[in-house]
Amino acid sequence: FGLMSDVLVAIVIDNSPSMTDRTAPDGRTYLRVVKDAAIQMVENFTDGSAVGIVDFRGANEVWEISITQLSGGGRAAVLSAIESIPEGQGNTNTAIWDGIGLGYTGVKAEMATYPDNLPAVVALTDGSDYQSSDTSSYGYNKIECGSDEWAPWGNISVPGSYPTHWGK
Repeated sequence: FGLMSDVLVAIVIDNSPSMTDRTAPDGRTYLRVVKDAAIQMVENFTDGSAVGIVDFRGANEVWEISITQLSGGGRAAVLSAIESIPEGQGNTNTAIWDGIGLGYTGVKAEMATYPDNLPAVVALTDGSDYQSSDTSSYGYNKIECGSDEWAPWGNISVPGSYPTHWGK
Protein backbone atom coordinates (compact mmCIF):
# COMPACT_ATOMS: atom_id res chain seq x y z
CA PHE A 1 0.00 0.00 0.00
CA GLY A 2 2.99 2.31 0.10
CA LEU A 3 4.48 4.36 2.89
CA MET A 4 2.53 5.43 5.94
CA SER A 5 1.70 9.13 6.00
CA ASP A 6 1.94 11.39 8.99
CA VAL A 7 -1.51 12.12 10.40
CA LEU A 8 -3.06 14.81 12.57
CA VAL A 9 -5.83 13.04 14.50
CA ALA A 10 -8.23 13.64 17.34
CA ILE A 11 -9.48 10.32 18.71
CA VAL A 12 -12.85 10.89 20.37
CA ILE A 13 -13.71 8.25 22.97
CA ASP A 14 -17.17 7.67 24.43
CA ASN A 15 -16.96 7.25 28.19
CA SER A 16 -20.66 7.29 29.02
CA PRO A 17 -21.88 4.66 31.51
CA SER A 18 -23.09 2.34 28.74
CA MET A 19 -19.47 1.82 27.73
CA THR A 20 -18.77 0.03 31.00
CA ASP A 21 -22.24 -1.44 31.60
CA ARG A 22 -21.98 -3.66 28.53
CA THR A 23 -19.40 -6.24 27.55
CA ALA A 24 -18.12 -7.69 24.30
CA PRO A 25 -18.27 -11.47 23.70
CA ASP A 26 -14.69 -11.79 25.02
CA GLY A 27 -15.72 -10.25 28.37
CA ARG A 28 -14.05 -6.87 27.92
CA THR A 29 -16.17 -3.80 28.58
CA TYR A 30 -16.99 -1.70 25.52
CA LEU A 31 -14.71 1.00 26.93
CA ARG A 32 -11.82 -1.49 27.14
CA VAL A 33 -12.44 -2.52 23.51
CA VAL A 34 -12.38 1.13 22.45
CA LYS A 35 -9.24 1.87 24.47
CA ASP A 36 -7.51 -1.14 22.90
CA ALA A 37 -8.49 0.06 19.42
CA ALA A 38 -7.19 3.56 20.14
CA ILE A 39 -3.93 2.13 21.50
CA GLN A 40 -3.47 0.05 18.35
CA MET A 41 -4.00 3.11 16.17
CA VAL A 42 -1.51 5.22 18.11
CA GLU A 43 1.08 2.42 18.14
CA ASN A 44 0.85 2.19 14.35
CA PHE A 45 1.02 5.92 13.54
CA THR A 46 4.34 7.37 12.37
CA ASP A 47 6.57 9.38 14.72
CA GLY A 48 5.73 12.51 12.69
CA SER A 49 2.05 12.05 13.46
CA ALA A 50 0.25 14.21 16.03
CA VAL A 51 -2.65 12.85 18.11
CA GLY A 52 -5.02 14.20 20.74
CA ILE A 53 -7.55 12.30 22.84
CA VAL A 54 -11.04 13.66 23.55
CA ASP A 55 -13.13 11.87 26.16
CA PHE A 56 -16.83 12.62 26.27
CA ARG A 57 -18.46 11.65 29.52
CA GLY A 58 -22.08 11.91 28.59
CA ALA A 59 -22.45 15.59 27.80
CA ASN A 60 -19.07 16.63 29.26
CA GLU A 61 -16.39 16.50 26.60
CA VAL A 62 -12.76 17.11 27.66
CA TRP A 63 -9.27 16.81 26.19
CA GLU A 64 -7.44 14.00 27.99
CA ILE A 65 -4.36 15.17 26.10
CA SER A 66 -4.23 17.93 23.50
CA ILE A 67 -2.74 17.34 20.05
CA THR A 68 0.75 15.94 20.72
CA GLN A 69 3.46 14.88 18.26
CA LEU A 70 4.30 11.20 18.75
CA SER A 71 8.09 11.54 18.43
CA GLY A 72 10.18 11.54 21.59
CA GLY A 73 7.95 10.91 24.59
CA GLY A 74 4.78 11.99 22.83
CA ARG A 75 3.60 8.49 21.96
CA ALA A 76 3.98 7.32 25.59
CA ALA A 77 2.08 10.41 26.81
CA VAL A 78 -0.82 9.78 24.41
CA LEU A 79 -0.97 6.08 25.32
CA SER A 80 -0.96 7.00 29.02
CA ALA A 81 -3.84 9.45 28.41
CA ILE A 82 -5.87 6.69 26.78
CA GLU A 83 -5.28 4.34 29.70
CA SER A 84 -6.14 7.05 32.24
CA ILE A 85 -9.71 7.51 30.96
CA PRO A 86 -11.89 6.57 33.94
CA GLU A 87 -14.75 4.12 33.54
CA GLY A 88 -18.40 5.07 33.35
CA GLN A 89 -18.19 8.77 34.09
CA GLY A 90 -20.76 11.44 33.37
CA ASN A 91 -24.44 11.10 32.61
CA THR A 92 -26.22 8.93 30.10
CA ASN A 93 -26.65 11.69 27.51
CA THR A 94 -24.22 10.66 24.79
CA ALA A 95 -23.28 13.91 23.06
CA ILE A 96 -21.28 12.43 20.19
CA TRP A 97 -21.36 15.48 17.95
CA ASP A 98 -20.12 17.74 20.73
CA GLY A 99 -17.15 15.40 21.29
CA ILE A 100 -16.47 15.25 17.56
CA GLY A 101 -16.78 19.03 17.39
CA LEU A 102 -14.19 19.48 20.13
CA GLY A 103 -11.84 17.10 18.30
CA TYR A 104 -12.44 18.91 15.00
CA THR A 105 -11.68 22.27 16.60
CA GLY A 106 -8.40 20.92 17.99
CA VAL A 107 -7.32 19.39 14.68
CA LYS A 108 -8.24 22.54 12.75
CA ALA A 109 -6.25 24.70 15.20
CA GLU A 110 -3.13 22.56 14.66
CA MET A 111 -3.25 22.31 10.85
CA ALA A 112 -0.78 25.19 10.41
CA THR A 113 1.65 23.48 12.82
CA TYR A 114 1.39 20.17 10.92
CA PRO A 115 0.68 21.29 7.31
CA ASP A 116 1.84 18.02 5.71
CA ASN A 117 -0.08 15.71 8.07
CA LEU A 118 -3.39 14.22 6.96
CA PRO A 119 -6.12 15.60 9.27
CA ALA A 120 -8.86 13.38 10.71
CA VAL A 121 -11.24 12.91 13.60
CA VAL A 122 -12.01 9.32 14.68
CA ALA A 123 -14.97 8.67 17.01
CA LEU A 124 -15.12 5.43 19.01
CA THR A 125 -18.55 4.94 20.58
CA ASP A 126 -21.29 2.40 21.21
CA GLY A 127 -24.28 4.47 20.30
CA SER A 128 -26.08 7.29 18.61
CA ASP A 129 -25.97 10.97 19.52
CA TYR A 130 -28.55 10.95 22.28
CA GLN A 131 -28.42 14.54 23.45
CA SER A 132 -26.39 17.62 22.68
CA SER A 133 -24.70 19.31 25.60
CA ASP A 134 -26.27 22.68 24.83
CA THR A 135 -29.85 21.37 25.35
CA SER A 136 -30.86 22.61 21.88
CA SER A 137 -32.79 19.44 21.16
CA TYR A 138 -34.54 18.63 24.42
CA GLY A 139 -38.16 17.81 23.75
CA TYR A 140 -37.59 16.57 20.22
CA ASN A 141 -36.63 13.11 19.03
CA LYS A 142 -33.44 13.02 21.13
CA ILE A 143 -31.79 10.65 18.65
CA GLU A 144 -29.06 12.00 16.36
CA CYS A 145 -29.79 15.47 17.67
CA GLY A 146 -26.57 17.30 16.99
CA SER A 147 -26.42 20.64 18.74
CA ASP A 148 -26.67 24.33 17.96
CA GLU A 149 -22.94 24.39 17.22
CA TRP A 150 -22.32 20.92 15.84
CA ALA A 151 -25.33 20.01 13.72
CA PRO A 152 -23.85 17.62 11.13
CA TRP A 153 -26.33 18.39 8.38
CA GLY A 154 -27.13 21.51 6.40
CA ASN A 155 -24.50 24.24 6.39
CA ILE A 156 -22.32 23.45 9.42
CA SER A 157 -20.43 26.74 8.98
CA VAL A 158 -23.60 28.48 10.21
CA PRO A 159 -24.65 27.32 13.70
CA GLY A 160 -28.23 26.18 13.78
CA SER A 161 -30.50 23.61 15.33
CA TYR A 162 -32.28 21.04 13.14
CA PRO A 163 -34.65 19.30 15.56
CA THR A 164 -36.54 17.20 13.02
CA HIS A 165 -33.51 15.51 11.51
CA TRP A 166 -33.76 11.72 11.70
CA GLY A 167 -30.43 10.40 10.48
CA LYS A 168 -27.34 10.99 8.44
